[in-house]
Amino acid sequence: MRGYECSGIWVWNRMTLGNLFKAAGFYILSVEKRETFWPTGYEVIRKEVSTELFTEICRLEGVTSEKGNLIIIAEK
Repeated sequence: MRGYECSGIWVWNRMTLGNLFKAAGFYILSVEKRETFWPTGYEVIRKEVSTELFTEICRLEGVTSEKGNLIIIAEK
């Protein structure tokens, strides 16, 4: 509709994102929730700790975070 402004809030989960890509003609290979996130101040933290500890810090950030990024892998 011309001039229509959608002001709805978009909420995606693995199923709805997969359905969107499928409707757009993609073959879905994988849809996963991202489980790790770089913490605030990651640049300083990364310089101060080992790779293994930094990886664990990022994993814990993902587990305890309210963030909800999804990763989709699909092909046309």
